[in-house]
Amino acid sequence: MRWNASARAVNLRSNACHGLLLGGAVNAATARRDAVDAHLHDAPSGVQRLQGVARRGPTFREVRLMHAIARLTLHPHINNIQTSWVKLGVDGARICLNGGANDLGGTLMNESISRAAGSTHGQEMTPGDMDAFIRSIGRDPYQRTTLYGRAPGEQVARTRAPAPLAPLEQTPPRRRHKVTLSQNGTH
Repeated sequence: MRWNASARAVNLRSNACHGLLLGGAVNAATARRDAVDAHLHDAPSGVQRLQGVARRGPTFREVRLMHAIARLTLHPHINNIQTSWVKLGVDGARICLNGGANDLGGTLMNESISRAAGSTHGQEMTPGDMDAFIRSIGRDPYQRTTLYGRAPGEQVARTRAPAPLAPLEQTPPRRRHKVTLSQNGTH
């Protein structure tokens, strides 16, 4: 346990230094307009558990620190730091939005990638629910384009009347059969 804690501390310092270096690189070529924390989930996925090689993902403290580090090191070159309600849940996203992030991940419909990787949070957040959540933390919501402009009215209208969700099917991971080679290289 002691080694794991110190390894995580070294990793955080490394990430902070990487953020400072990235900030300098972004200054030279500002191609991106946002930073998205795409951390692994705290719970290993089924495949990782079966293989016995999974390190648990970052702690919530580490995720929160990375959002804050991104805000401090990338500003003013990257002004938008995104947090994910799918990975962190609404409460985790609220904390990150109050600690450096200013962009809430999308509404998503039938989200399965994060859930297959171990996330236990929601599958969908409607635009109305997202607006209410954003207002609950004292911010004004608006739908944006990929380049962080305001979305046109017709795009916003389409998102307010989505099709119903189909049921989500999660297929469990299958066990792989080990293939051993003989000394002459055949199966």
